[in-house]
Amino acid sequence: MQIENILVIVIARFGDTLLVMTVIRALKQKWLGANIDVMAYKRTKHTLENISDINRLTAFSKSKAKWCRWFTRRHYDIALVYGDDEPLLQYAKRRSRLTVSFSDKSSWQPNWLTVKKPEQLLPAQQERAMLASEIGVEVSDWQLNYCVSEEELRFANIMRRQHPHLAVIEHLVHYMQATCEDSMSVISVEQIWQETQKLLETQSLGITTR
Repeated sequence: MQIENILVIVIARFGDTLLVMTVIRALKQKWLGANIDVMAYKRTKHTLENISDINRLTAFSKSKAKWCRWFTRRHYDIALVYGDDEPLLQYAKRRSRLTVSFSDKSSWQPNWLTVKKPEQLLPAQQERAMLASEIGVEVSDWQLNYCVSEEELRFANIMRRQHPHLAVIEHLVHYMQATCEDSMSVISVEQIWQETQKLLETQSLGITTR
C-alpha cells in the first residue's frame, strides 16, 4: 500500500501528547514522502508546534469529531487514534482507509485494526509505539524533540530578569522509568509551586536571597 497521507489523533494531557513525538518521527522515517497531520486537544497542541515532521497541526475534540466528520473531504491512508472514544474512532474510520487504535482485545476488520491494551504496565513511550508497530513501524529513537518557539524564549528571558532568584527544580526521569501512572510530573510541579511561594514571601518581607 502506497502511504501518502497519515493522520494521528491524540486528545490527551501534556505528557501523553509529548510522548507521541517519537511515533511521529518513526512514521516519517518509514514513509519519507508522506504528509503527517496531527489533531490534538486545543490546550496541549502547542507542545507539538514547530515539529518539522508534522504537515498540519489542528485543534480537535470529541465534540468536534461528531459533526465535522461529515464535512471533511481529505482522506488518509492510515489513522492512528490514541484513545477509545467512539466519536474519535468514527471520525478516523470515515476519513482513513485503515484506522489503528487500542481496545480490550486485538482484532482485524477490513478498515480497522485494534491492538489489545497491555495487561501490565509498560514505559509510556513503548505503549504509544504499539500502534505503530502493528503497521510495521518500529520506534528506535526515544528522544523527544520539543521545539521552543521564539515567543517562549522571550517569555523565559523576561521571567529570568524579573525573578533572578527563582528556583528551578528538575526531576529527571529516564524514559524507561516513566509509565502511564507515573506521578513524577505532579511531584515536580508541586515542588516548584512551593519554592515559588517561599520566594514571593521572602521578597515581600524585603529579605534578599542568594
